[in-house]
This record gives sequence, structure tokens and C-alpha cells, in this order.
Amino acid sequence: TAGGKRKSSSITPSSLAVGERALDALGELLRVLGDMSFDVEGEKASAFRRRCDAWARHLLIGAAHPEGADEQERSGRDFRGLGRLMGVRRRAEVEVVRRLRELVGQTAERIAKLIHEGEDGDQRLERSLRELEQAAAGGDVRVLRARVDATVKLAETIFSERRARHAAELEAVSQHMAELRGQLEQARLEASTDPLTQVFNRASLDRHLDAVVQLAGFTDEPASLLMVDVDHFKRINDEHGHVVGDHALRGVADNIVRVASRRTDFVARYGGEEFAVILADTPHRGAARVAERLVAIMKRGPIAIPDGPSLAITVSVGVATLRPGESPEEWVRRADQALYAAKNGGRDRYVLAA
Repeated sequence: TAGGKRKSSSITPSSLAVGERALDALGELLRVLGDMSFDVEGEKASAFRRRCDAWARHLLIGAAHPEGADEQERSGRDFRGLGRLMGVRRRAEVEVVRRLRELVGQTAERIAKLIHEGEDGDQRLERSLRELEQAAAGGDVRVLRARVDATVKLAETIFSERRARHAAELEAVSQHMAELRGQLEQARLEASTDPLTQVFNRASLDRHLDAVVQLAGFTDEPASLLMVDVDHFKRINDEHGHVVGDHALRGVADNIVRVASRRTDFVARYGGEEFAVILADTPHRGAARVAERLVAIMKRGPIAIPDGPSLAITVSVGVATLRPGESPEEWVRRADQALYAAKNGGRDRYVLAA
């Protein structure tokens, strides 16, 4: 000063001791803060812990200043710069907590939509959600993270239980649906099958004729039709009765199915004692061989009648191969004409349509 006297300092030994203790406490607090840290945008928790540890060692034992800089400015236990670190970190943590709270709210809202009244699992989940909301409001990140983890685990457990229960319910529904499908299939078969002979009925035959004719228009694949009539069937009914006549029709149908045995062959009862056979991908010559085998099989062996005599039964067959552009009605008419020719020619034979 101008008078040569030094102005007395207000810092006393006791105040210096208090300051030293405060710096010691600050160093220890930094270590605790580092241990409690969590990831924020731009900095992992591990990196922040290392920075806190560096500041703690500087304040506690006078280690190198974390920010470096020149020795004169950073001599001693200098905590300048620590405020900037804490300020930036605090803002980042506040943003994390804000977003975490938003996430908690959204998660709670989504989970709440899945809750049904009266279920034990839902009541447990409701309690956990309330605790989660309380933790979010409290602002303690560790508690909040623990509550989030507990709630997620509880939700997974409850939903797993619910999935298992629903899986059993779905299995029961699936089994019921399988039974329904079986019943529908049986109903479909009953609707398309002749109840006496168990071959297809007339309605199914008409649908199949239409389909084969339409398909042939696209593929040019040959198809042949056999019209089969039981010879002297009226005599069988008159001499042995209709019950025996029914058994005779079943026996004829069985023989036709044995001859027309390919998966694509279609056998139907046309009406009365008359049957129709559609042979897909079969030209004139192949259809003639099938007709010849059928006539031979019927002639070779009599048909056994339960509780009655075996009957020698023969059949007459008319064969027609589908012509290009021919309608189903025209196709059937030509096969019928060939059948009439076989019957008029003495029966027990087949005739090829012109």
C-alpha cells in the first residue's frame, strides 16, 4: 500500500482448516457421485466415474488437476472447473430422468390397456405401476430404475402366465375347429355321395363334367366318359326283391371303383342302375381298355348277396372321348348312344361312340 503497511487478511487458520475439511468432504462426495452415475447422452457412466475419481484424487491428495492447464494456475487443491462439470452433467441427467419419466408414463398407459378387472395378476401389476409412478415422481434415479426393472419382470411373468392360459384356450378352440371341419367334411361328403353305393351322386357328377370340359378347353388333355348300365336289373328286383337289388348295385359300384382306381378317376351313380365314370387324361384307346376290364370282371365272378344267393350280373358300357368344343350335355349324349348300342347288341359288352 501507499503507507507501506500490508492490509491484514480476513483468512484465519481456523477458516483454512474448515476449507480443507470441506474439500475433503467434496472429494469423498465425488467418489460417491461417480458410483451412483448412469449413462447419459454423450457420456457413459464409466467415463463419468473416471472423471469424478480424478477430481476426488486431486482434491484429497493433490493429484494432477483433471483439466490439466499450467501449473501456476492449477496449483494446490483447485476445484475451479468442477462447477462446469457438474452443471453439464446435471442438465444431462435431468434430461434422462425427464425422458425416463415419459417412458414410464407411456409404458404404464400401454400396460394398463392390457389389464382386465378382477384378475390377480392384474391387481399385482396395478400395484407395481402405482409404485413405479411414485418412484418417477420422487426423482431418485436408482429407485426409479429398480422399480422399472421390477415392473417389467412382473409384467413378463403375468403375460407369460396369460399366454400359457390363452394357449390352452386356443388349443381347445383349435380342437373344436378341427371337429367342426371334420363335421363339415362329412356333411360335404354326404351331400355329394350316393348313400346306397357310396360313390358320387348325380349332382357331383354334373359339377365334375363341367369342370373337366372347361379344363380340357385350356389344356387339350384327353378325357373319356363311360356310361355303365346293369343288365336286366328289373328282373333282379322282380325275382329277388329290392333289398337284394340294393346289394347288387353296391357290388357293381365296388367293381367299377376297383377298375377305375386312379386318384383322378371319378365314379358316380347316374340314376337307378346306371353309373358314370370320368377318366381324366385318358384317350379313346385307354378308355376302351378300362371298359373291357370292367365287362370281364363282372362276367367272371358273381356278386355275393348277404343271406342270399350269389348273383351273376353283367353290365353294358358306352364309351365316349371328349371332342374339342363339346359341351357336357353333348358328351353324355354320345356316351349314352354308345351304351344303347351295347344293350341293343346283346348286352355284356362295351361300344365306342362314333
